[in-house]
Amino acid sequence: MTNYIDTHIHLDLLDDLNKAINYIDLNQIYVIAMTNHPKVYEALVKKINSKFIRVALGMHPELINKANISLFKKYINSTKYIGEIGLDFSKRNNDQELQKSIFNEILNLSKKKILSIHSRKAESEVLNSIEQNFDKDSSYILHWYSGGKKDLQRAIELGCYFSLNLNMLESKKFCDYSSLLPINKILIESDAPFSKGNIFDSHLTYCKLAATFNIPEQIMAIQVFDNFKNILTKSN
Repeated sequence: MTNYIDTHIHLDLLDDLNKAINYIDLNQIYVIAMTNHPKVYEALVKKINSKFIRVALGMHPELINKANISLFKKYINSTKYIGEIGLDFSKRNNDQELQKSIFNEILNLSKKKILSIHSRKAESEVLNSIEQNFDKDSSYILHWYSGGKKDLQRAIELGCYFSLNLNMLESKKFCDYSSLLPINKILIESDAPFSKGNIFDSHLTYCKLAATFNIPEQIMAIQVFDNFKNILTKSN
């Protein structure tokens, strides 16, 4: 059977990290573990000893007032995975100019990397920053995209990937634009513990995704894994 993947999960925030790691190893799930701050990255890499897990260096926009770019720069060459980064213009995050400044700096630092990008209520601004700092050897993954069709089309034209979770697949908004998504740009995420899905029931997400595209689950799994291999090859 084709390996499952999870390109966006917060392992450090799970109730039982060791249980999750054991499950990942047993089922050979390829995972990109997000971090929300360089200090979290610093701590998590010391706890992970699995060939199936890669830890991403992150600076979440919700923690922008605690941003530490110096520490981010210290670890930038220790991984090719960057996340969670991005912009969040929802009501509880008001320092938009600081967010944009740091996000642009991170994008500029993260050439030839695989980036998982948060864009809540800031889809146009995120795409502006990607265009401004675009690197053809980088892979831009829009995590839990929830914007409109216009920005979706723009993201597709930029070559962005889209990581989908169970919450998204069950939403009306996703149903409205799912037919626009290129099947070769689709990835799977759980975003655990922040979504309905988790690492222990990945098959549910694959099953729902296969039904959405009206293809067998095994064919969907092969396609998603091929997409994942493509971004790994691109960033080498």
